[in-house]
Amino acid sequence: MRRFRPRGRAAGHRGFTLIELLIVIAIIGILVSMIFPVAIGALESARNMNCQSNMKEVAKGLLTMKAFPAGVDDRTGITGQARMLNAVGQGALHNAFGDFSQSIQSLGGIGAKRVEIFNCPSDSGSAELFYQPSGGDRYALSNLVLCFGATTFGAGPAEAGIWKINVGTSTSAAIDGVSATALFSEVIASPGSGSGGTGTDPSGVWAWAGGGTSGYTHAGSPVNGAPVPGTLGSFAGTDSSQAGTGTLDNATGTASSFHVGTVNVVMADTSVKEIGVEIAGPTWRAMGTAAGREVVDDDGNVLGGTTGGTTGGTTGGTTGGTTGGGTT
Repeated sequence: MRRFRPRGRAAGHRGFTLIELLIVIAIIGILVSMIFPVAIGALESARNMNCQSNMKEVAKGLLTMKAFPAGVDDRTGITGQARMLNAVGQGALHNAFGDFSQSIQSLGGIGAKRVEIFNCPSDSGSAELFYQPSGGDRYALSNLVLCFGATTFGAGPAEAGIWKINVGTSTSAAIDGVSATALFSEVIASPGSGSGGTGTDPSGVWAWAGGGTSGYTHAGSPVNGAPVPGTLGSFAGTDSSQAGTGTLDNATGTASSFHVGTVNVVMADTSVKEIGVEIAGPTWRAMGTAAGREVVDDDGNVLGGTTGGTTGGTTGGTTGGTTGGGTT
């Protein structure tokens, strides 16, 4: 006699129970939680390497120039970034500025052009957003900012950076040594406000210095994850006592990035240093001066000079050891 066998699963096979399914889901969740941060970290590491590569290329391009241009011309509003375009492979855009004697506002909105080599891949704002003053032209944002010194208020030349106002400069201005003098760094582009990706904060504008944010100072510590409040204030180039010194009035902007715990700083010898955001204040300020005559020892202590002190060793020196970094 043939036995009746119900249709469906073969004898001896059964489905997963609810408990087994929950266990499998939990295991998958744990694996994802372990892998996801690693993947995100690897992605950010690649972005940071790309950022450093861009910055190094800019520095190498600068060294091909007979002299560095003025960090800013407060008569035309044109920045040092605009004047170095030819050295970073942007000859056509450089030529659009003519002889750089006209104000940026009279040049037909060329400041809206993005310059990719000035952008950090970790900051999407620099690739998407614009700044537009009321009734004015739109300006593309970037992340590359020039170092104008170590103080917040128009001090003397000893606390000035390597970049000057209305006059050119060169690495010979780095009396402290080219490996100890900051050339430029990065800043988070404004998150913008309003429609169409157009904001009212000029943080990161590369072509126009009117907003005071094409540069930065080492007055405040570098930060991660948020734009620095305030701007660089007004340029002091029209003050005869400060013209050409590179000092700024009411400067509050500092370096910032979306990198993990660090910002990238290019020194006058073209090396790129990852600087931890916990770097000691005296050490950070010593990096910002070109002729402060500070000496930083192996423990990061600043000895002598205009920004001196002995509290620098708590978080390491300028060679990236200030919370995990390095030099390339």
